[in-house]
Amino acid sequence: AMSRRLVLVLWLWLATAAAGAAQDDEEEDLSGDPIGEGDNRSALLTSSAAAARPDPLRRWLEGLRISLPAGATGELPMGMGTLELTAGSCWGFEVGHLRSEDNSIDQTLRFDVNVTDFEVTCHIEGLNNGTLEVNITMGRSSLEVGLQIEPYVSPVAPSLPLPLGQFNSTHCLADLVVQNISFAGDSLVNEALQGLPLEMLTPMMGTFINTPLCEGLRHAIEDQATSFAQMGAQLVTPLLFEPLPLFQPDPLPDKSLMNLSTYPPLKVAQALVRDRFELWANRVVQILSVASFEFLLADTQNTSVTLRDFQIQGIGARTQPGLEIGMMDQLLDLFVNLEGLSLYTSLGVDVHLPGQPTLTEVVDITLGLSNLSMGLRAWVDEPMLNNLEIDQVIQSPRCIVQCATSTADPPSDSIAVENMEVAMRPLLQVSAEGSLEHDITQLFNSLVAALYSGYMPAINALVNGALGMARAPLNSLMWQRIESLPKCSRAELFMGVDEHVIRSLWTSSISVAVLGAVAAVAAHWRSKRRGTSGLDGEMGSSAGGAEAAAGVEAREDLCLARQPFVPLVLTVFYPFALLSVMLLFLFADLDLGATVSVVMAAEGRSATIGPLFSFSLVSTIAHSWDSGAYFISILTLLTSGIWPFVKLSLLFASWLLPPSRFSVRRRGHVLNFLDTWGKYSFVDSWFLVLSMSAFALEWESVGEASMKVQTTPTAAFYAFFTATSLSLVLGHVASELHTHAAKVASGKGSGGGSSGEAKPLSCLVGSRALRLAVACAIALGVLLALVGTFLVSFVFEVDGIAVEFLYGRHVSKEYSLLSVGTSVAQDRYDNAGLLGLEIVFLALAVVVPILELCVLLGLWMAPMRPLTQRAVLHFCYLLDSWASLDVAALVLVIATSEFGRMAEFLVYKSGFATPCTMIKDLTASECLEVNMHARGCMAIVISAGLLLLVVPKVTLRLCADAISQRMGYPVLPKEVASDDPVKGGGGNSGGGAANADDAVDGSGPEGEKERNPDEGDDDVPEAVIET
Repeated sequence: AMSRRLVLVLWLWLATAAAGAAQDDEEEDLSGDPIGEGDNRSALLTSSAAAARPDPLRRWLEGLRISLPAGATGELPMGMGTLELTAGSCWGFEVGHLRSEDNSIDQTLRFDVNVTDFEVTCHIEGLNNGTLEVNITMGRSSLEVGLQIEPYVSPVAPSLPLPLGQFNSTHCLADLVVQNISFAGDSLVNEALQGLPLEMLTPMMGTFINTPLCEGLRHAIEDQATSFAQMGAQLVTPLLFEPLPLFQPDPLPDKSLMNLSTYPPLKVAQALVRDRFELWANRVVQILSVASFEFLLADTQNTSVTLRDFQIQGIGARTQPGLEIGMMDQLLDLFVNLEGLSLYTSLGVDVHLPGQPTLTEVVDITLGLSNLSMGLRAWVDEPMLNNLEIDQVIQSPRCIVQCATSTADPPSDSIAVENMEVAMRPLLQVSAEGSLEHDITQLFNSLVAALYSGYMPAINALVNGALGMARAPLNSLMWQRIESLPKCSRAELFMGVDEHVIRSLWTSSISVAVLGAVAAVAAHWRSKRRGTSGLDGEMGSSAGGAEAAAGVEAREDLCLARQPFVPLVLTVFYPFALLSVMLLFLFADLDLGATVSVVMAAEGRSATIGPLFSFSLVSTIAHSWDSGAYFISILTLLTSGIWPFVKLSLLFASWLLPPSRFSVRRRGHVLNFLDTWGKYSFVDSWFLVLSMSAFALEWESVGEASMKVQTTPTAAFYAFFTATSLSLVLGHVASELHTHAAKVASGKGSGGGSSGEAKPLSCLVGSRALRLAVACAIALGVLLALVGTFLVSFVFEVDGIAVEFLYGRHVSKEYSLLSVGTSVAQDRYDNAGLLGLEIVFLALAVVVPILELCVLLGLWMAPMRPLTQRAVLHFCYLLDSWASLDVAALVLVIATSEFGRMAEFLVYKSGFATPCTMIKDLTASECLEVNMHARGCMAIVISAGLLLLVVPKVTLRLCADAISQRMGYPVLPKEVASDDPVKGGGGNSGGGAANADDAVDGSGPEGEKERNPDEGDDDVPEAVIET
């Protein structure tokens, strides 16, 4: 009896352990008809190919050693009494083959199982009227068992029988061969058997074991298994009924719930699925079929299960799977039709038993589903959702959950899974690599196929009943996960700086400007009451401002702010304006400058989902550096981060420092430098204009649904742009006042010869070749600027899973410099900010550069009188300070080389990192890829930018020298700025040139003629000359 029970326990354990650690043969099993869907339901599962496979399970069984349970008892044969087991173990397990045959008829399941070449060695210690030790080895043994399972029909669900009825043993043939046996101890059994030879003892022991073993199996099957089946039937019968609906709570009375059926983003998603999913379905299958995983599903003390692969195989129903999204009030439904598709997964199973070898198996599972559906209750506070920004959701999904938790008490009632249903197909196949694994998994597959054939409705009902019961624990688990999410915060969007601190910078900037205006008005009002208009009463009568500007002498020992001709209002307000602009720059650098959002419209309603990405100057610098776009990072830091503050600091110095600390000549050079290079603060602004074209995508459904991805500048961007413009204006103010101060101090404010005859400046400069070269260079610049503006010079290519889903292909958009500008406010002309940005970009990057070159060409070639030439020269200097074609060309050059790396960082390293990285890992394809490539015409734009960078400055210098020659004194601010006292005539006498350090020598016939006072001033009012 002990041996019978031991063999039964060992055999049952072997079958269970092997079934839990099985692995697949892909080449043979998956190439044929899946089990459960083929015509032949009986198979003999042995083959030479299976025998030749590696057998990790066999090797593991050979090294496995199992301890027998102490305290077990059993009757020995022939009335030899009871054996109580005190210790023992078995090892050396071997199984030759496991064969199975399915003979089921309708709902009566019948299986024949045959185990051959079974071997095991055991050492047993026990008590039987003394101590007894048995060493037994069994080999070349076999066992054949027939099993029959009758259906169980529940009285409450008679239409859904279950395979949990009576278990019967149809036959049992045991042939356990004892190859070796020995006894020891002082038991009577040992004394009785000790003298028997081995040749007689081994056959006798085999005969004693076989019949009790079959009897024990029959008892276990017909009594114990039937009893367990009846208990299981009572437990699972309630699952056959349709799950009851969840308790429906009431929302809080003061909340306005979102109607999901009219919410534009969901309507657009519905249209996307309807229009695009069927066209893209085969691509979905292809993508998911190349997925690769290493995801730990379960890890216990002795066993770990890892998901290694997941694929969707097949072509779907009518060649396409189906996906539908439905909305009704506050319920969101998802229905997936998977007819014709099968889900394939590969699991890695590792078994670690203490003191035993490790078993490593790979088990492949193929599952067939017809469809699945899920209903989700979503109570969402509509006002809160409309005010929610998606970048907050990306940083912390708990932000969007807050829109729901505020609608119910308890909050968990707001979001819940209300229903889940699955319709299965008769396909569940398990496979593993190895001959023994192959036999065991085929036994399992035969059993599953028989169950699917006879009990498919009941299986579907049980699965859906279990899913219904799982709703409550699933919702509880979901809310545990939600509560563990980080709190809703936007701190990371502002690079760790508190949002309130950033907003206070804006307030401070406005406050300083207002305070400066009040102080300036107060100072002016006070000086007017005292009868003075300058500091310490040194600036003359306030009533004669024009006269003061024209006739008051400059003071060389005073700073620019204290010059007598500077209005007191400007003197007081200018430092406040500089400080206000500096605070405005600081606010604009730290706050979000632009956002990328999605506008979804359907049935006359629209909603903006966003921002998907957010940009600030600081984040652009950091993200560019992290992405490897070092040139963008460094250039943005220098031109838009450091340079504005350096420029304003130098303006502070130029305005407040006296000549003893900041010489007049140095001040002139600094102000001229600021006027020339201040426009490069527009680099970041033009880069944003370029990005607005890159992220502009639009999709329209067959119906009325549409979706647009668009970039929108924020208040911080406009603040930065305004601050840049104001800093240029403030620089111009300081330059003009410095020029006037230098002229008045040197006595050259009304130089002689200012009203000479009209002649072109080109006649006064250099050789004929130089004159022609300058004219050709300017004309070439005009031509290249015109052509480069209109020709396509670069292309944006947008690719990836998202784009392919929308359009079925990658998107390529060609742009010229002009089309980039005109696309800024495209379809958004009601947005005054965007419209203004479009106008300003086109003006500064297109119109002003061409206008500057045209005016400069006219100044060089057209005959003009000296005063007119001086005025046009001054106008050209102003145009050159604002003309930004060279800045735009620089941005294009940088973007073509580094924009792709920047875009990749935004996709994979910013807020979208988690979903896009998962998509890339699952599909081995890019989530979203944006690249910018130059076309051949880009060279024209670059050449135009280089010409605009060099030609105007050279030409302006030549023109200034020529006008100085005609006027009799230098006209460039830095030329008239001298630290030495000015010598020579000047003032109102129409005097001649200054000393050699300050003026161009006017020798020669033309120079003498221009310096002749007799040809000069009669027809020009003196006040005009002075002004």
